Amino acid sequence: MSRYDEEEHLSAPADDVHPNEVWAGWINEGKRPGSPLAAFAAQWEKKGSPLRQPLSELPMIIDTDIGDDPDDTFAIIAAARAVKNLTLVATCDEQDGRRASLARHVLSLVGRDEVSVVAGKELGNATSLSGLAIPSFEAPTDLVARVVSVAERTPGDICWLGLGPMSNLATLLRECPELAPRIRLIQMGGALKLGRSEHNIRLDVPAAQFVLSRVIRPKFVLLDTTAHEENALTEIH
Repeated sequence: MSRYDEEEHLSAPADDVHPNEVWAGWINEGKRPGSPLAAFAAQWEKKGSPLRQPLSELPMIIDTDIGDDPDDTFAIIAAARAVKNLTLVATCDEQDGRRASLARHVLSLVGRDEVSVVAGKELGNATSLSGLAIPSFEAPTDLVARVVSVAERTPGDICWLGLGPMSNLATLLRECPELAPRIRLIQMGGALKLGRSEHNIRLDVPAAQFVLSRVIRPKFVLLDTTAHEENALTEIH
């Protein structure tokens, strides 16, 4: 049982409750003076004013655990075709550079050879690239230096699109804490149903905790959305 359950502030939603109703309840809880969510929101407000620069104008860094699941591959293809300022693709939960090799191959296939690829942190997971024939690519590993280079070329904010564990971003913010106010984090991770362990958070919980204590107003796309049946790939969709 969580601390919120014990204090009757928040409780786990029933299986038949629509996610929108859950969100509405949590929003109302956040408006109640003295509630934990209200206190958390107040802390966010103290970190600075809202970041207003449109995302479409920002340089984008994709942080991905691309592998034998096709979701990150589709995301990279979509970004490569739609985002002019796609600047860097970093791989997380790396496996001896193989994820970086796959990302490099995908970007080359869609004509974005100018987008740099860097291999990020390994987390000891060796189960998600089995059987894939990946072209050889000697990926650089100087992740922090490459992100700093992007930041030095760009005076404003940077869009960080997280598609995997937050290990790379945590490493960056530990070494370069001054970049935290400039990071516009959009992260796939988490789930509405309490008690359900979502992969990207579960794989490196300390990294997620650290990042969320540093960045301003992160935006999450939850597993409830990405794994919804209406988003499934079928013969007709």
